[in-house]
Amino acid sequence: MILSLLEGGGIAGSASLVIAQRSLMPSADPTTVVEPFHRVHSIRALADGRVLVGEWWSPGLTVVDVRSGRVEPVALPGVHTPGAREEVSRVLALTGDSTLVEDRRNGRWHLLSGTRVVGTVASVSRPGRGPNLIGADRTGDVLELRGFVYAGQRPNGFLRIPETADSTLLLRYRRAPARSAASARSDVDTLARLRGRWRGARTVYHGSFRGAPLRFELQNPLAVEEQAVLFPDGWVALVRLEPYHVEWITPTRQRIVGPPLPNPMILVDSLQMRHAIHVYSKGGGLLEDFAPSDFPAWPSVLPPFHNDALLASPSGLLLIRRTADARRSVTAYDIIDRQGHLTGRLELQLHERVVGFGPRSMYVVAKRKDGQEQLRIHQWRLE
Repeated sequence: MILSLLEGGGIAGSASLVIAQRSLMPSADPTTVVEPFHRVHSIRALADGRVLVGEWWSPGLTVVDVRSGRVEPVALPGVHTPGAREEVSRVLALTGDSTLVEDRRNGRWHLLSGTRVVGTVASVSRPGRGPNLIGADRTGDVLELRGFVYAGQRPNGFLRIPETADSTLLLRYRRAPARSAASARSDVDTLARLRGRWRGARTVYHGSFRGAPLRFELQNPLAVEEQAVLFPDGWVALVRLEPYHVEWITPTRQRIVGPPLPNPMILVDSLQMRHAIHVYSKGGGLLEDFAPSDFPAWPSVLPPFHNDALLASPSGLLLIRRTADARRSVTAYDIIDRQGHLTGRLELQLHERVVGFGPRSMYVVAKRKDGQEQLRIHQWRLE
């Protein structure tokens, strides 16, 4: 792992990690490594040192005892619809040891105290259709990114899912219940309208099954949406594409618009195209059989960040994962303060990514050669 800091930045950690000015320094080695996992998307550190881990594959939600390395599944209420399965799509910290676990496939939210489920409610979405729950704070407010204009509203047959949204609405749900049906709308704040990821699709026939050609609807792997995240203290960060900058919304609804952030213009040539197909296309290695010309709407330059790029640190700094560059073997993050300024950069190895934070720890997932993942815990603190 590598740490890069700009002048005035501040990342402190264990004794083996020192603050550097305009230089690259090796970070502390992980204090704990736990494996194997399949595809980790989020974590939540509990007060007793254990960690809830959300994965896209079964069992979905597990708890890790950091001291022993033991991993156990967390039982969630069963799914009663025939053929349905549980899907943990987000694990979000609330106050204390309370956690909100989103099951987007079945349109449900589970509320946990520690590792015990204490309640299950229907989410604000239809099962299997967004919205994208992207944050919660200590008061119980949640932040949602909901498609507003869809390609599916035109006669082309596309589903109304986040990947087909031309634009999205950023909604904040207040915990306080409405006093009457007439006042119910006051509990939902529309904070912003963001650019969606839809850039079109192309129908391609490739291979066959039982004599029939296989049909694929390909979207560009560099199709990126603007994003937001809710911090535990109630601040909201929005990241815009053109120009690349960060906007903050405070709990009192004050807006702080940061300056344009450094963004080198990296041309999307054939090398970058094939790298993007390898790194970002859903479908894994299957889509690597397609040529770059099979995908529609390649941008002329790399976007500054990709989808699901934001992380909220406990100290209030925002981490933005930069788009993978084929000519650099790193996973890079911009570190942004609450005035929208770039204060530092974090660089990991290409097969590593940050998935969350504890009070004084950073949780990094590293992909192994066999395709499985390991969870690495670094004793770091972002200030």
